[in-house]
Amino acid sequence: FLMIRRPPRSTRKESSAASDVYKRQILECINDTLKPQGVAVVIEASHMCMMMRGVQKQNSTTTTSGFRGAFKESNTRNEFLKLIASSLS
Repeated sequence: FLMIRRPPRSTRKESSAASDVYKRQILECINDTLKPQGVAVVIEASHMCMMMRGVQKQNSTTTTSGFRGAFKESNTRNEFLKLIASSLS
């Protein structure tokens, strides 16, 4: 069971700050629960507030990533990112 807490209102004003909060919570939950050799988290989020208001950037997305353990090594991290690159926008 993964429980993600919503960031405080002052943090949610910028979606990149909110996604960083979510990323950190997901990393910590997986790491603390499973105790793996490494954890990699990549979050791609759409800016729904911009899309709903009809702002020019209709397909505006932001991507954030975080790594722990074995994924902090550049070779492992680069291999992971290469494998998932086709699934990111």
